[in-house]
Amino acid sequence: MSTLRDTIETTFAAAAFAESNLEQEALTVLGKDMKDQPKADAARPDTKARRPRPTLKA
Repeated sequence: MSTLRDTIETTFAAAAFAESNLEQEALTVLGKDMKDQPKADAARPDTKARRPRPTLKA
């Protein structure tokens, strides 16, 4: 189990890599693998937000 300081330091280091678009390095610092991460472009289920918006009729 890591200390709070270790957790904060690794999080800030990973954030610095992520800001530089170095995703693989950020995940390596966090100790995670690419296949552990969910896909960001996963299809969303149909919800109310995807319905057409009502228009004003004069």
